[in-house]
Amino acid sequence: MPNGLYELPLLGQRLVGQGEILAGLAEAFGLMETVAIDVSAVAGNGAVAIAEGRLATKLRRDRAPVEMPLALVVEASGGSIQRLTNHLDARP
Repeated sequence: MPNGLYELPLLGQRLVGQGEILAGLAEAFGLMETVAIDVSAVAGNGAVAIAEGRLATKLRRDRAPVEMPLALVVEASGGSIQRLTNHLDARP
């Protein structure tokens, strides 16, 4: 993803370019003991795909795991991901 974009609106995160994306994801996954994404539905039109499902994670700082709805929006061009947006619904 040389010109890629990763967005996580819940945290106000917007990472641009391969180096920034790799560093940001390494930091995020470093906070987690476990993480799993269960995709329940996918729709797309060739250039854009939307997946919805659930995210389950156990953060190192918390005693109990959390689970929340999630939607992923992926935009591709030239055989590579140009934009990945991760929408999480973290309401109680």
